Amino acid sequence: MSEHDSLISQNLSRRRFLSALGVTSAGFIIGACGKNSTDPTPPVDNTPLPESAQVAVAEIKIYDRTTLKNKMIDMLDKLGGIGDLIKSGDTVGMKINLTGGTPSADGWLRSTGVNAVDSYWTHPQIVNVVGELAKDAGAAKLFILESYYDQESIVKFGFKQIADTLGATIINTNKISPYTDFAKRSVGSKAFIYSEIYQNAIFNELDCFISLPKAKQHVSAGVTHAMKNLVGTLPAPRYNQGSGDTRTAIHNHNDKLDKNANSNLARVVLDLNSATKIHLAINDAIKTTIGGEGPWCSTMQNRTFNKLIISKDVVAADTISTQIIGFNPNAADYTDTFALPTTPCINYLREAQRIGLGVNDLSKIEVINV
Repeated sequence: MSEHDSLISQNLSRRRFLSALGVTSAGFIIGACGKNSTDPTPPVDNTPLPESAQVAVAEIKIYDRTTLKNKMIDMLDKLGGIGDLIKSGDTVGMKINLTGGTPSADGWLRSTGVNAVDSYWTHPQIVNVVGELAKDAGAAKLFILESYYDQESIVKFGFKQIADTLGATIINTNKISPYTDFAKRSVGSKAFIYSEIYQNAIFNELDCFISLPKAKQHVSAGVTHAMKNLVGTLPAPRYNQGSGDTRTAIHNHNDKLDKNANSNLARVVLDLNSATKIHLAINDAIKTTIGGEGPWCSTMQNRTFNKLIISKDVVAADTISTQIIGFNPNAADYTDTFALPTTPCINYLREAQRIGLGVNDLSKIEVINV
């Protein structure tokens, strides 16, 4: 058994243990790990730290509209509803994830027999239900946001049909349209890599922003859930060091801070979340993957966890999502209980709490099983 396979086996065994036990108090299951002795970033002064957070977790096995809607209504009710997030007449944005586009999705289907939306892409039925709930709460305008690679991925996998049904507008965040230029948005005093970022100007108009990712691992940043889903809001033309549609610049910051490109990618994620607040995280671990974020990762494997995770605290949502897929959200920096052994990086979830973006301390997160 390889080192990676051994790690996966160990973490899956831990996940089965958690599942069998039934997580009600996240801090009871996984204790805090020792912090890495070298902190490459200076402390943030006068940053108020969140005191606690609630995360709703539900057992769901199928992407059926009625099942999803009933369960999400129950989960959101347990979290106090969404009336504090969406008011009558509001503009709501939903960020999906279609990484790699149709060619990668088709290749994954051929090689594994599993559709991309049943493994590493946002499932269209989740978008449909969340859009319906947003409209029920009073949303006047709905936007589906993603830097999609090709129009076919929007049409072939049902996202355009859902947008039409909801009366939503799909915006390719790689483009300036329907505006005349990208918006320059400040990261603020918590910046690590970028003091400002460029995004489609729709982000200046949103009253509520919802992140709808799969909960999975990432070969460079450790994990990718709601927080890292914001990478897809960066327009590739602005963050590409060459030609093509990839954001090579954010992956190549090997001359900053600890000079670890993977860690600095994670810090870009923190910058994005400082600039663009996620009001609601809905992380799909019903059917997802581990070992990577897309088919180009040779270690990526399909996994079924039958869990949906929702929170108004994006850091807490990603913390519990990491735990559910079998990894340690409180792990020390550069350890293989958070990141893949071949690509060590900082634990940006812990760092997110340190700069006041949300709660990562498991003892301060209340998990509500629905």
